[in-house]
Amino acid sequence: KPAQLLLLGDLYLNQDARDLALAAYSEGVEKGAAENLPKALRAADILASRGAWKEAGDLLNKIKSSGGSSLAGADEIKWLKLDAKVAMGSGNGARAIQVLEEVAQRNPLDAEALMLAGDYYSRNGQPEKAQFRYETAGKIPGFEADALVKQAQLLVASRKYDNALELLRKAQKVKS
Repeated sequence: KPAQLLLLGDLYLNQDARDLALAAYSEGVEKGAAENLPKALRAADILASRGAWKEAGDLLNKIKSSGGSSLAGADEIKWLKLDAKVAMGSGNGARAIQVLEEVAQRNPLDAEALMLAGDYYSRNGQPEKAQFRYETAGKIPGFEADALVKQAQLLVASRKYDNALELLRKAQKVKS
């Protein structure tokens, strides 16, 4: 059954068997992506978080082709953010920022998308845009500390250590 195949993929991934995990995930998605969309997206997220960009991208494409019609609302936004993460990790920053800006247009208060966009702008020499994204994300509950740390990193890159230290202290107070 699809749910069991996705669980098998998790087990393979825990044993660092990426190829076997991808095969199990893919088969699970092919057999029932629509019914197991959140689990399939979680599997792609796990692959991406482990730096398996190609495997995560392959799984995302399979999810889109197998369960595309049921991909809507929060699941579609999750798919888009994962697609952006994979694009960024694979070196396709232009595609990543295009997708992230689309997510931000749909939901301007999506802190995860704002943080990812800030990361893109930070890496690509646009600290003002990165700062704006981090500040906006920092106003959303649950992302205050992470946004402060990212802002501090921007300040360290521009050698403003005192200001960075102040932001890190604020982040420490918010989330030790």
